[in-house]
Amino acid sequence: MERIHLATDDLRHDGAAYSSQSGSPVQKRNRIQLSCASCRHGKLKCDRQQPCSQCVRKGRASQCTFSMPVRKPVVTLQNRLKHLERLVKDAMTAQSPTAQAALLISPDTSNGNISAPGDMAHNPSIIHGQDQTKGQQTPASGQVLLNNGQTYVGATHWAAILEDIEEVKGFFEESLEDADGGLSNHYNSLLWNVGSPSGKDDMLANLPPRLVVDHLISRYFNSASPALFIIHRPTFNKHYRQFWLDPEGTPIIFIGLIYAFMTLATLSGLASGEVHPDTRGAPYEMLRAYKENCVQCVVLSDYMKPTRYTLETMMIYGEAEFLMSRDDQVHCYLLMGVAVRLALRMGLHRDSSRIGTQFTPFEAECRRRMWYHITQLDLLTSFHIGLPGMIQTIESDTLPPRNLLDEDFDEDCTELPPSRPESEMTPMSYALCKGRLSEEAGKIMVMANKLQLPSYDEVLKLDSSLREAYDKVPPQLRLDESEITVTDSPSTILKRFSVSVLFEKSRCMLHRKFLMKASEHPQYQYSKQAGLDAAMKLLRRQGLVYQAASPGGPLALDRWFLSSFSTHNFLLAAMIIYLNVMTGIKDPRSTNPTELQIGIDTLEMSRNNWEAALSLSPEAKKASLVLIAMVGKVYQALGRQPPPKEELGLEMDVPSRSTNDILQQLTDNSATQYHGFDKEEQGLISHTTDKTPPYSSSISPDLDMEMQSNPFESMLNVPNDFDWELFDNQIRPQVPAIQDAWPDLNTDLENGMNDDYNL
Repeated sequence: MERIHLATDDLRHDGAAYSSQSGSPVQKRNRIQLSCASCRHGKLKCDRQQPCSQCVRKGRASQCTFSMPVRKPVVTLQNRLKHLERLVKDAMTAQSPTAQAALLISPDTSNGNISAPGDMAHNPSIIHGQDQTKGQQTPASGQVLLNNGQTYVGATHWAAILEDIEEVKGFFEESLEDADGGLSNHYNSLLWNVGSPSGKDDMLANLPPRLVVDHLISRYFNSASPALFIIHRPTFNKHYRQFWLDPEGTPIIFIGLIYAFMTLATLSGLASGEVHPDTRGAPYEMLRAYKENCVQCVVLSDYMKPTRYTLETMMIYGEAEFLMSRDDQVHCYLLMGVAVRLALRMGLHRDSSRIGTQFTPFEAECRRRMWYHITQLDLLTSFHIGLPGMIQTIESDTLPPRNLLDEDFDEDCTELPPSRPESEMTPMSYALCKGRLSEEAGKIMVMANKLQLPSYDEVLKLDSSLREAYDKVPPQLRLDESEITVTDSPSTILKRFSVSVLFEKSRCMLHRKFLMKASEHPQYQYSKQAGLDAAMKLLRRQGLVYQAASPGGPLALDRWFLSSFSTHNFLLAAMIIYLNVMTGIKDPRSTNPTELQIGIDTLEMSRNNWEAALSLSPEAKKASLVLIAMVGKVYQALGRQPPPKEELGLEMDVPSRSTNDILQQLTDNSATQYHGFDKEEQGLISHTTDKTPPYSSSISPDLDMEMQSNPFESMLNVPNDFDWELFDNQIRPQVPAIQDAWPDLNTDLENGMNDDYNL
């Protein structure tokens, strides 16, 4: 079989590059002279003693001298920099206005022989074609340096100029090589606290037989992972076949990518009750091993100098980390920050057509896909933990990826085909829809984190932009308002549900601070109606998806994913409805009776859904306590007994595994950990007082004991100025005072399998 080159520039394992187009290696500095002057002149073998044996034997011991490496004087550096300054000034003076204008709109092509970056595979013989983007161009104010991995430098960096001036560039190569020559101790960093990493041979030896690896990788590529579109399947297949032909010659980061695939595939299999194909150990032991080996490979690859597959591996590993970490998930937030910084180092925030380095159309499109994915995950992880993200503060001109199949373009294409219509479903369709909504949701998150209440004009403008983004969602990705089509695949249902939840949640976040003001300020009535509409739809979607997970439903075998939907989303919607109901009870003129009863019925439906999902995760328990308290407060305010609770009929003994089932196997002290959860939740909710009518619930007596003296009491009393920050702090994952650098694998997996659906 013809060998497939994993790197355009024959990437070695240490990251050094050899120019595949020029055919010449990077020029090295002269070797240090180790022989004495006399032996060197006479071409004699010197034993490097002082004096050496040759000089002693020839009677010239006093003349035995060794040359010491002499550092070039500072004046040489100054003179060369002055020469560089003169060159730049002369070039500026000599250029005509026409030439200057042309320079501003065309990328610098003086580096046409620079090899393509190491993170996007292509054939070395490809002719570098211009990217498809024409028309609006921005000045090429930066470029990607390709001499060791892939590093972007902006217009203010000296390397952006020296890269194109060979005379000065050569002078700096010696000092740069000396600076980079030392052994990096990156494995002792705060993020990857793994000690001394194992070697590449160990990583290869830890792999299961090929049939097992094939099975797990196939399972991953047939999953609903949100990162699927960042891997170009035909190219990966080529590299995967080459890996088995020459494992030792494969870059270590590619082995890490394989371990990342195996980790997610194992998680998926455990959740759905499939038999694990790797019989070398218990499935949960192998899950830990795959994850640890992935980290070892990332560390060995020197991820701080990103090359091909570095970010891909980190993104897929981050997905597994998100699913396996405890509910604080601080490590995922930090990991996402590192990934964003590495993406900036690679220049992914600049479109490939607008920087001074040439990329093939294939490389340019892959870079856009990666940046698109990173921006979405940065938003979702920061949204989940309730802290600001990074992407919103970064100015980027990277274009969105095209709606293309992987088969539509490859490494040898000289021009990208036109984007397929939005109405034509491809693996990119969902990502593009989610990306547009995420962009607007990111702006809403920035506004929500402001210390002062934004102007209402800003709110209305964002509301309009959000609705425009949702209007572009094709019908194939829209969730039916009344029912879930049983003929659709589970993956399609989940995608529709995800898009809908992101849109409605964003509306709730945008308008929630104006809900309580609407009664006194009529100009905020739109926010009240929009917030209530979004909250009602969110809780109706919760009911739809739980019905689909009942026995015989389209999601019956996938009920493990139910715990992946963020508790905060549904409790946010429930709180909005609760505030409106309580306001209507206290002031009947503010809400009509029909709307009031619909709100009460919706809260009861959500309470029943959470109670039916108690076996799925501890998060369902927290939500149940909150909804029970809300319903109790409502009927206490009405002064009457609640009606008998209707059973939903959601039998939870279907074949698939819940997250609590996995927890029982992953942890040796699961009982202790769950008891710790109970202690954490103690006193969270209290809905029973001397004046509260008795309420019948399926919650066990032990859980009823926890509904005493809670921090929600003041919020449920409906103050005039509701504290949404306090609500977020109580509902969102709590950040512990001390966080281990490595999250414990003894975890509840409360977030399910697909972080894409954790909205």
